[in-house]
Formats: sequence, structure tokens, C-alpha cells
Amino acid sequence: MQSVSGLSFTGRLGLALNSVKATASGAYAALDGMSATTMQLQWGIGAAYAINKQVSVRASFESLGKFKAESTASGADFTMLSAGVNYSF
Repeated sequence: MQSVSGLSFTGRLGLALNSVKATASGAYAALDGMSATTMQLQWGIGAAYAINKQVSVRASFESLGKFKAESTASGADFTMLSAGVNYSF
């Protein structure tokens, strides 16, 4: 974690194991029971600002990879944006 005047930056790199199983009916009944599991590269970036020794605020973005139910499907990207407040004892 790099820190400059209370501001710090983080990075993350790893693997994500994504698994999904569909339950569907009606017009989408053909998708019922379809499942898939993929292992993808996971990465993220974030920043935090220390307000004082005990309180800081943070924000981060993470990409958990792309999921495809079938090899012909376009797929969906799994991403997460988070923000919060940290308190240190």
C-alpha cells in the first residue's frame, strides 16, 4: 500500500472461481438447469484517505472476470464497486 499525506492506493491480482446455475420457467424454460463454472483473472484498484489515526474512507473497483454459460454466448462481466469507512481501534 503506497501512502502520500494520508492518501493510500491498493492493487489486487488473483483468480476468481465463478459458478452459476439457472432456474427458469415460461418463455425462458430452455435455460432451466443450465450451469457453468469458470476460473478467471481477478484484478482491482482502490484508494483510501486517512481522516485521522482511527478513521479513514475508502473506495475500490474490482473485476471478477467474464462469465459465459455457453461458448457461443456473449457473456457478462462481474464487477464490484465499493466504498466504506474504516475505524481502527
